[in-house]
Amino acid sequence: MTIKTKDYLLVTVQFLLFILYLINPLDIYISTPIYLHYLALLTAAIGLIVLLLSIYALQKSISPFPSPKKNAILIDSGVYKYIRHPIYTAILLSTFGWAIYSGSLFRIIVFITLFLLFEIKSTFEEKLLIAKYPNYLNYKKTTGKYFPKIN
Repeated sequence: MTIKTKDYLLVTVQFLLFILYLINPLDIYISTPIYLHYLALLTAAIGLIVLLLSIYALQKSISPFPSPKKNAILIDSGVYKYIRHPIYTAILLSTFGWAIYSGSLFRIIVFITLFLLFEIKSTFEEKLLIAKYPNYLNYKKTTGKYFPKIN
């Protein structure tokens, strides 16, 4: 499978999961305590903030595809100083928070599936980044994948 084919496949699956998450076709709900609703909303809000900071840091280098753009540079400042994949982190925090807030078991399942997809996508992406940027391995040692690295 070519890199371009894999790019499109991963992004298509991600897009389909987003659609499923939004339409929430299965009417299966779980009851959660009210304090959990507040924590879930806070988690989703933090995810949105991380998303905005990540997009701002990437600027012209942003792409939905795991392959880096031809003219892109390695971003290692802003939120990327601490996390290698903050957009995935943001999406995961937001989808998890809203799934818990809404009490939707289906959305929780989609969140888990998104996490698994992001594991595959980020592993593929990191192989490409290592090939493109000689200092990516050092960057990888000092940052966390989805959350800041704790030494």
